[in-house]
Amino acid sequence: MGSQHNVVGGIMNYAAPGRPSQSLSRSRLSSSQVLSNLMGEYPSGRVTFHNPIDQTVGWRVYFGDGQIHFAESTAGQTERLSYLLQQYVPQCELTLPSEPFSDYEFLCQLWRSEQLTVPQFRDLLTLVTQEALIQLLAIPKPKVNFEAQVQLDPLLLSSPLWKLIWPIEPHIDQWSLMHTDMSSAFQRPFIQDWDKLVYFLRYMQGTYCRLSHLTVALKKNLCLYELASRFSMDVKDLAITIHPLIKYGAVGVNPYEGVQTLNQPRVACIDPSQALQSLVRKTLEPAGYSMIPIVNPTKVFTTLAEQPPNLILLGSDLPDIDGYALCRLLRRIEFLSTLPIVILKDRESLIGNFRNRLCGSTTTLSKPVRPDELRALVQELSPSQDDAVANPSQSKALIHA
Repeated sequence: MGSQHNVVGGIMNYAAPGRPSQSLSRSRLSSSQVLSNLMGEYPSGRVTFHNPIDQTVGWRVYFGDGQIHFAESTAGQTERLSYLLQQYVPQCELTLPSEPFSDYEFLCQLWRSEQLTVPQFRDLLTLVTQEALIQLLAIPKPKVNFEAQVQLDPLLLSSPLWKLIWPIEPHIDQWSLMHTDMSSAFQRPFIQDWDKLVYFLRYMQGTYCRLSHLTVALKKNLCLYELASRFSMDVKDLAITIHPLIKYGAVGVNPYEGVQTLNQPRVACIDPSQALQSLVRKTLEPAGYSMIPIVNPTKVFTTLAEQPPNLILLGSDLPDIDGYALCRLLRRIEFLSTLPIVILKDRESLIGNFRNRLCGSTTTLSKPVRPDELRALVQELSPSQDDAVANPSQSKALIHA
């Protein structure tokens, strides 16, 4: 295996064989710039890109002699390949492994089983590689890991980077525009506000008539690739369709996460501010927490019954109900009586501190919330990942008792 080198925020530090460590550039580089520079510097290798927004998924590119050989994802192979093969080779009989596997090895098996001719196989490798390039080149400031002298065997695709990128540039641009709200096709959309979703779908009935079962599908924690397969749509077109729902606040998105979600402590954030919900999500999800956003106070008890949390962040000023009053009501529920509840208050005051003691909250955090303070407080109050599964399941049983 070749030597490994790291990039953080698009800045590459590496050590070539026999040479001291040096910097690829003093400025922050885009994914395409990092890839182009590495291909010019090294005869061959493998570079892995991670999105800082969702580090549970990465993208790997193999290259040699200035040519791209293949690109694939580091996780979610079953969801992604199921979608891509349905799109490109629906005639093939496929059984995807249940365990993690290499995209390239699986595709080579299709060729060896004579389900595809060599020209068909090379076309498929090109399409799968281009789809991965669309996703990774839309990442503005990636985290990158490079391994020199890593090669594929057998080698059946060799194409200049520009030749692969030129036909997919509009797709890269579209994903780049959506990147802040939807960082990849591996993200999992979910219903964040039922009232807004129903209103939006009624208002846009003509546009969304094809997705009449969207509300049912969004309950199943499926990633965009899975949803696109279910609706027989191009994943980019599906993302463009869902994007206005995210902007409107009707739909939210979770990271891919895979099976790790089962062991993550869950944090409920009860506050109508979309800006605050976004800040909390971007602060806590990379630290290993699963978010339960609640923007409508009338949905609090139903949501907490269905998704018992390990910790609650509660805004002090809520529509229709005072946050301190809601905290007192939550404390009357048996499984929430000792759960950490943090009041997010707008200002420091003697009355506010007195009300905080009366309502039974664990502690307070002042707005505007600082990410480092929020992360430190949640880590102090939340259970370990080993305990995160057992406690909520017990809580769910108690609330229905």
